[in-house]
Amino acid sequence: MKPSYVTFPDQRQMECPSREEALAVYDDCQAYFQQGVQLQPGATVIDGGAHIGVFAGRVATLCQGHVTIYAFEPMPAIAAMLRRNVSGMVPATIHVYECGLGSQNGTLEFAYHPETPMLSSAFPEETAAEYVKLRETLIRNASQPNPPSRLKPLRVMPEFLRRWVLDQTLRPHFKYDHVLCPVRRLADVITEATIPMVDLLKVNVEKSEEAVLTGLGDHWAIIQQAVIEVHDINGRLQRIKTMLREQAFGTIRVTQSDIMKGSEVYLVYALR
Repeated sequence: MKPSYVTFPDQRQMECPSREEALAVYDDCQAYFQQGVQLQPGATVIDGGAHIGVFAGRVATLCQGHVTIYAFEPMPAIAAMLRRNVSGMVPATIHVYECGLGSQNGTLEFAYHPETPMLSSAFPEETAAEYVKLRETLIRNASQPNPPSRLKPLRVMPEFLRRWVLDQTLRPHFKYDHVLCPVRRLADVITEATIPMVDLLKVNVEKSEEAVLTGLGDHWAIIQQAVIEVHDINGRLQRIKTMLREQAFGTIRVTQSDIMKGSEVYLVYALR
């Protein structure tokens, strides 16, 4: 993979697979700090689905560099970029784990999307269906009277062209390779690293979020805030909300980005 470099609006520069994807991830990261989620210098953060370190960089900036981050990224090529990017985020302490997170320790086959690594998941067999769902969501939301800014170019096209244009645009991003990656329970990492408190747990793991939360075991009490991307498959959103209530989170809020309105993808915020 030939890397590119991107400079974000906050002037932080990073190595990345593509500038367009990195900027999209940066935009998405702004949503994690809504609905009352806050961080102060000295915080400890778990970053499940760390990608190239965009979220880690945002956290480091918010905490003025005084933060400890445990970052998990299973794709070897992306984990290598992550290591290089976070190496310059001093004085932040960032531990990079080249593994996924799940309900048990082991190895899983991932679909690695080299054109758009943020789409990589532990569900290769579902890639074709995910492609269709995303395409139809974008077409539907581009057709709204006031579409999200990222969809406005699609909105001005004749309707009969939108699906064709999206097919030409999206198909390369959904090509993937099969990659075997280690997966660990978060409970084991917390025990090994003797983490006493987690100020924020962020989970964006492309449909593995329920397994990640199950893998917390009996360490829920140390989690003070959580932001979780949830794919509402077979009632998963309700199950995760119930799980969070049972773990005594006092505030639970659910939102959906403008670009993904009407899809199965939500952000869930939980605060003590």
